[in-house]
Amino acid sequence: MKSRTYLYFLADKITALFIILLFFSCEELPNIIDEPLTSEFPETPELVSIDLDEDGVLDYEVIFHHLLIESTETDAGLVGVFNTLGENETLVNDNQSALFLRNLDEIQEAVQNPLAWENDDFGLEIVYIQNNIEDLWPLKWEVRSDSEESSYFLGLKLIKDAENQLGWIEVTIDDSTGQVQVIDQGLL
Repeated sequence: MKSRTYLYFLADKITALFIILLFFSCEELPNIIDEPLTSEFPETPELVSIDLDEDGVLDYEVIFHHLLIESTETDAGLVGVFNTLGENETLVNDNQSALFLRNLDEIQEAVQNPLAWENDDFGLEIVYIQNNIEDLWPLKWEVRSDSEESSYFLGLKLIKDAENQLGWIEVTIDDSTGQVQVIDQGLL
């Protein structure tokens, strides 16, 4: 009888020890979700219109599109696209994200690979957000840059009446709202 009581006592202690170990080991597990999520659909940021040469004609714009995504990980998103209007062009780098430019000296009429001047019908994706399969949204938007900066530059080429004028804009992107704001611009 004494040995059974001892076994029950030992089993209770082992169970308690197991529960304590389980509790502390779970606290040390890495957080599976890297960032906070919300069930609220993000607000669509405002359109940004850019008249680089200030002649009253819009040259570029940032417009936001709703996306339906067929994936096992996500099904919807919002994307901010930098559009060229008319024949104008944007400087791109085939080896880097959309917002790669840090040195305005790279804005030249004639550029070499991986740099190129493009007038893309689909625009240049500069910021986006997408939900997960549970329809939860991150609180931060993703900026299409290989590095996090306080502001980003785009090299631009205005093409009017067969004459080219090079220029640039500097933008900030609010990663909590996705809103793009032009903070400076100029012609070279």
